Amino acid sequence: MQEKFSQEKAFRVLVIEDDPDHAELIRRSLSEHPTPHEIINLEDGEVAMNFLAAISLEGATSSSQRPHIILLDLRLPKISGHTILKKVKTTPILQSIPVIILTTSNAPQDVSEAYMNHANSYLIKPQDFQDFVGLVEVIGTSWLDWNTKELHPTP
Repeated sequence: MQEKFSQEKAFRVLVIEDDPDHAELIRRSLSEHPTPHEIINLEDGEVAMNFLAAISLEGATSSSQRPHIILLDLRLPKISGHTILKKVKTTPILQSIPVIILTTSNAPQDVSEAYMNHANSYLIKPQDFQDFVGLVEVIGTSWLDWNTKELHPTP
């Protein structure tokens, strides 16, 4: 599901998440932020890899779909989040995109592998609804409010 906004300088959040409830919680939690943004949700690893490959092929000629941040689950159908992370961080046109791992796995090998492949953060999804919403709100504050100043320069 892709949610588009008409703002020219919208901050693009790519959510790679197969759980529709988690994806909806992320969308709703981020919708409260005043920074113009769009959310692109991809539900399996293969679709995500194809999406990112298309951006790589476009290169510097078009940034219309290039995300500003990626929220990535590790447990995905078809292609794992680890494989997607490796692809992003080894592709020159993509490697500067911050990747936040947002997963249920607290396995030490998953955490270690994610950081070895240059994840910007590794966050474990809380099981409690309010805690999950709170975590996504913190992500939104950090990335949509604090880290987007260059996208929206003050006059």
